[in-house]
Amino acid sequence: MIEIYPSKLPGEPLERHAVDGETFGDWLARKVPSYRHEQHASMWSVEFNGRIISPDEWLVLRVSAADTLRVRFEGKGGAFDAIGSIVSSVFSFVGKLFGLSTPSVPDYNSNQVQGSDISGANVEANTAKRNDVIAEIAGRRRIYPSYCVPPHKYFVEEDGKTVQYLELMLSVAKGRYQILSEDVMIGSTPLLALGDAASFQVYEPGADLSADPAHHHWYIAPEVGSTSTGSAGLELRATTTVDRAADVSAVTFAGKVITATNATQTGEVWADAFPDGWTAGQIVRVEQPQSVVFSGGDTLQMDFSRLDPSVGMSIEIVGTNAGEYLIATHTPATDPTETEPGTEEQISLATLEGQPVTWLKSGDFDVTVGVKGLRYRVVSASRTTLSVEKLQENGSIDEAWPGFFGGTYAGSDIVIELDEYSVEGNWAGPYAACPPNKATSMVQFDVYFQGGLCRIKDNGNLRDQTVIVEFQYRDMAVGGEWSSVQRSWTKRTRDQLGFTIDVELPYEMRAECRMRRIGAESNDTQVSDAVEWYGLRCQLDTVTQYDAVTTLSVRVRGGDRLAAQSENKVSVIGTRLLPVRREGEWQPEQPTRDIVPWVMHAAKSVGYTDDQLDLEELDRLDVIWRARGDTFDHIVESGTVRETIREALSAGFAELTLDLGKILPVRDDPRTQLGHSYTLGNMAKPLKTRFTGRKPDDYDGFDVEYTSALTWKKETVPCRLPNDQGLNVKKLSLPFITDRTKAWRIGMRERCKLEYRRWGFTWGTEMDALNSRFGSYVPVTSDVPGYGQSAVLEAIEVYDDDRDLLTLSEPPNWESGANHVVAVSKPTGRLDGPHPAEPGPTRYQVICPSLSFQPDFSGQMEPPRVHFGTAEQWCFDVLINKIQPGSNDQVTVEAENYDVRVYQHDDAEPPA
Repeated sequence: MIEIYPSKLPGEPLERHAVDGETFGDWLARKVPSYRHEQHASMWSVEFNGRIISPDEWLVLRVSAADTLRVRFEGKGGAFDAIGSIVSSVFSFVGKLFGLSTPSVPDYNSNQVQGSDISGANVEANTAKRNDVIAEIAGRRRIYPSYCVPPHKYFVEEDGKTVQYLELMLSVAKGRYQILSEDVMIGSTPLLALGDAASFQVYEPGADLSADPAHHHWYIAPEVGSTSTGSAGLELRATTTVDRAADVSAVTFAGKVITATNATQTGEVWADAFPDGWTAGQIVRVEQPQSVVFSGGDTLQMDFSRLDPSVGMSIEIVGTNAGEYLIATHTPATDPTETEPGTEEQISLATLEGQPVTWLKSGDFDVTVGVKGLRYRVVSASRTTLSVEKLQENGSIDEAWPGFFGGTYAGSDIVIELDEYSVEGNWAGPYAACPPNKATSMVQFDVYFQGGLCRIKDNGNLRDQTVIVEFQYRDMAVGGEWSSVQRSWTKRTRDQLGFTIDVELPYEMRAECRMRRIGAESNDTQVSDAVEWYGLRCQLDTVTQYDAVTTLSVRVRGGDRLAAQSENKVSVIGTRLLPVRREGEWQPEQPTRDIVPWVMHAAKSVGYTDDQLDLEELDRLDVIWRARGDTFDHIVESGTVRETIREALSAGFAELTLDLGKILPVRDDPRTQLGHSYTLGNMAKPLKTRFTGRKPDDYDGFDVEYTSALTWKKETVPCRLPNDQGLNVKKLSLPFITDRTKAWRIGMRERCKLEYRRWGFTWGTEMDALNSRFGSYVPVTSDVPGYGQSAVLEAIEVYDDDRDLLTLSEPPNWESGANHVVAVSKPTGRLDGPHPAEPGPTRYQVICPSLSFQPDFSGQMEPPRVHFGTAEQWCFDVLINKIQPGSNDQVTVEAENYDVRVYQHDDAEPPA
């Protein structure tokens, strides 16, 4: 059975839990996910069947149904107050888990008039992930900027009231943008609407930010701030003096934990235990002797696994040959071989000035050898155990340290004592103000009076109350004496108060800081003077310009208007500035949502030049797209340049191709002019056709998801043909389209392609197919009866003033009552025609309007090819979608049927 008590005072347990065969440590880890043994073990004393047990035993002693394990909260001050809040959350968690209740704390001031709260400046931005690509905007979009540096919150006293300010330096996106003042918002509210409560400044790439205070990098120490019990900061208590040395008869070392072996407790009195008031963050000196062999005047051998020696390290020896030395040489141990014996690890010493050492006494002695200072930082402490971490010479944590040599020692052989600057308890801290491997010359701390600061008389009038706090810092690499800063506040208000203090350090250091109040907190229920350590920050080096990125500086003041925001992220609506082309000439950067400027920008970003872009076709399409209002509005955060160009072109019904090394967009639009012709005369492989019939599981509709420019949220528009029932709908995502009508038109185009392009064609040629390209609109004939004929033009002569007489290699088939046409290929491969045709004098001749060119029958080039048939079926008009060169000058061509119905919704409006 596990019984949980709120304190050491007499009384019944708050909770009882049946346990059989489980250790207390395992039970805690299972029931309370936030529990960490090294951090939290010192917060409780645990009694097992009437005997106090050490935290190490928690992990191995199993509790049976017949056992009783009592857990009591160690009610300590100082740093324990900072982490003691975990207790309430632990027990609350356990109580809720088992349906039990926890005692409530009465509000002794509930009959008093409460003051006003500080309205926090709670504005947020995105946090970029390490190595993420910086977003880039095409066209016009709403974007949520990311932090360039951590947000900086601080308190300012204005008109006797505390106001919290927040400064943000944000990365908007890569490139330059037009951002209108009304388009910088918090939630859905423009910053302009907040009046003097908010201000901002947009900076172009490369701008100098040094004059803007928001550019500073304020690192926030994570240990200082709100706690799990809901308090805004770490409660400050008055300092008390604690015993410096541990007076115990025996200690046991196990890993990184030191246990007072013979500690006992009678009621509230401890014997043979660690001093009361030792707590996390304090520095202790530990002398643990080991067997060391000295030889040769300057050389020693021992188990160096706890020291990890290196040349130049400063070490300290306590006992025989005591002193401080430098490691002059280090010889690692070697394993024996078949022919050579192994050697033991050893070091040789020099003085701290680097001079030789020759006076060491030889022999095997029990001495302490460690890093100079023999310093360890307390991680957690109780009357029975200390959990520590080893400090290196520069004050940083030795992460590789495996722990002490194990064993039990008599107290007379061991020294465990606080350094002279750690003999005062109830300090909050110390905490590192800087991250590892960083230094600062400026720290900043906040104090917070959650209940105001005043004395309340019996008649309800307020009187002055004073609180003094002391803030101390020192260099973690040096340790030693603390430097102090004191601040005093005298107020008569129930309003919440906050104050921010800057502390300029004498030089750059990795500072560790701690804080206390001078004078105890009043126990009078008519006095409000509780004070908390609300925040700790240090200023780190940071950049003063961002060469390729538009940045945004925001400064907001907490208040009711800001607190009313249900969504508090900063956002901007920006339009990209890019070079544009007009009438074949480049123009300066300007705000644009057009497709072509983005395509050219994306291509040039990876090294393409004007010579590698088909500027003529891009200029032509730019005119079409701007007239139609086709735009590309997208936040580009991932993918390749090829992908973003393809997306941009798809917004204008076009696709990306490369033609002779140039980027060439091909727009799928209604056609009238046929290109290079393909007949039996220039086919190396015969034409094959295939038809895809309708199936029950075919899609009968599209749902297109797009980004609305009204709400900047994803919305969906349905795209249906008249007979579509929407039973099997295909999803199409177009995040770069911000207009419902445009999204519907693209969706209807895709739906029509699925419905009306059901014929596929494949044929082979020699080199002729290289005259076409992707998207070419070409005529194709075959020997299938009823689908047109092909022949070779053998001769041409003038028939009358405006007609020619053509002589063909094959007799044309005339169908009774039908209108017939004839088309002749030019030397370029394109067709002249189709023209109305009528029978000539012989069955091999055709009369048609005069051709626009003079055919060449010299034999120096292939004779013209002729298409003949009815006006409705004289050829297959197709769109080429693949040209695949092969071996032996063979080219394979794939195409699909052209159907004008595909384009019927390109300029239509969607249903309401």
